Amino acid sequence: MPIAPLSEAQVRAYLVDRFAGDSIAPLARAVHRVSFGNPLMIMSVIDGLIAAGSVMPASDGWRLRQAPRTIDRTLRATVLETIVWRFDQLDSDDRAVLESAAAVGTDFCALDVASAAGAESPLPIMRRLEMLCERGFIARRSRHSRRAASDRDVYRFMHPLHAQVIAGQARSSEQLQAAERLAFSRRRPQRFG
Repeated sequence: MPIAPLSEAQVRAYLVDRFAGDSIAPLARAVHRVSFGNPLMIMSVIDGLIAAGSVMPASDGWRLRQAPRTIDRTLRATVLETIVWRFDQLDSDDRAVLESAAAVGTDFCALDVASAAGAESPLPIMRRLEMLCERGFIARRSRHSRRAASDRDVYRFMHPLHAQVIAGQARSSEQLQAAERLAFSRRRPQRFG
């Protein structure tokens, strides 16, 4: 079941609850900004800050090792490491689908991803996108049909940075081939169903 993004106030409340006090709450705005309120990313970012020693246990609870502004400046690197780690956990088929989706852009449909991937049919791509959506790697932006999933449903990466990271992890030759296949498919009538 998809979970809606948290507001900055909800991120602050999460930090107060998780760290049993206000000592880490000054990071709420920065954490919300880099995670877009995605609960999984919020937890991953905080876990990354703990692992990096930026958030440390203290005798009276938890404390920040540096000023919030200093942590804010390093947060992007922490988020990048977290995103790379998370996407590295995927199997090769899921990664290939997301790499093709990244070649399309931050918003994409199964039809375009199938074209970029060179797939014979968008149906397996559509199923995989649904599964990735359920697992929180991507989100559905809109449905083409009210009744059932469609190859024209529009999905999006949870954060534009995700598309950049995935594209950056793909080999250059694969990125070029995906872009060529997508451009070719847009110049001619669709071959799918």
